[in-house]
Amino acid sequence: VIHDLEELSLNSKHISLIRNHPFQVGIFSRIKVLQVLGYHDKPVVFLLNLLEKFNNLKKLELIHCDFKGNFIDEGDASEKKTEREPVSLLNTGYIGEQNSQLPHVVLNLEALEFRRCDGSISLGLYLSSFQNLITLDLWQSKATALITSSVARNLVQLIKMRIRDCIMVREIVAKEKDDAKDLVSFSKLKCLVLHYLPNLSSFCSEEYSFQFPSLEQVIVRQCPKLKIFCQGVLSTPQLHRVRLSEKDYKGFWAGELNATISQLHKNTVRYYEPEHLKLHEFPELEEIWNTVPQGIIDFKRLKCLEVYVCNNLRYMLTVSMAADLVQLQQIK
Repeated sequence: VIHDLEELSLNSKHISLIRNHPFQVGIFSRIKVLQVLGYHDKPVVFLLNLLEKFNNLKKLELIHCDFKGNFIDEGDASEKKTEREPVSLLNTGYIGEQNSQLPHVVLNLEALEFRRCDGSISLGLYLSSFQNLITLDLWQSKATALITSSVARNLVQLIKMRIRDCIMVREIVAKEKDDAKDLVSFSKLKCLVLHYLPNLSSFCSEEYSFQFPSLEQVIVRQCPKLKIFCQGVLSTPQLHRVRLSEKDYKGFWAGELNATISQLHKNTVRYYEPEHLKLHEFPELEEIWNTVPQGIIDFKRLKCLEVYVCNNLRYMLTVSMAADLVQLQQIK
């Protein structure tokens, strides 16, 4: 059966079995999609050399994995490993030192997904080696920045990037130490999704020049602190709208991307139409809640309104605001 499998999901018990028992060479050669699944109370400790057994892998999904230990297994699994100091996803300190030890399959991966791999996602050390990566999907990371400028330059085949539910992220691309270059180009990127990033202030806080010659689709949803896309020169010749959800086919456009993001931020209430709103997660929305002019609020899709420790509110709703809440089912 295993010889014919194309998709495989592994937990920590499975990984231990594969590492400690001899398997026939090529037994996983048809696997194209590998999912490594940990649990909240017991994350999987993932070693990159495991990928050597999956020589035709195209997509890797890592869910609740722990990368604090060594990447390259240097002995018997029973031996106590010397752990590196935990590092964040954006750290690239070991790339030059260890690229030669990376499994060849890493170079051929086309899709990579991190989910709930927080705190010390050291696999980010190797992201600059994923030069054939087409899709990068990051969920629920607790890093404050996700990739460095040098890593971004090496993602030359990337077409789709999705960043979702990362509550600590302040910027997507961070400046790497001693980086003298000021240009970052995502030459093939067509789709960028930024979803529920409550602390994101910009795509990059440094004055880099960003080029997105192929970018056609940008979705920005629940990013209340995003006031500007980037600080430096920005080029997006194929982009003509920013959408607020996957179902928002009309979108919004103010002539260019930075101006569009700025207008969306100034009109947070008007353009943000959720079904479940937790007001305390949007402090800037709370600040203008009691001073919003009549007619700007449009919460006709809202089904649940949750208000917690919003001490600056004089009142929760005006009569005119309440009149728009035709779908409201629950107030907490």
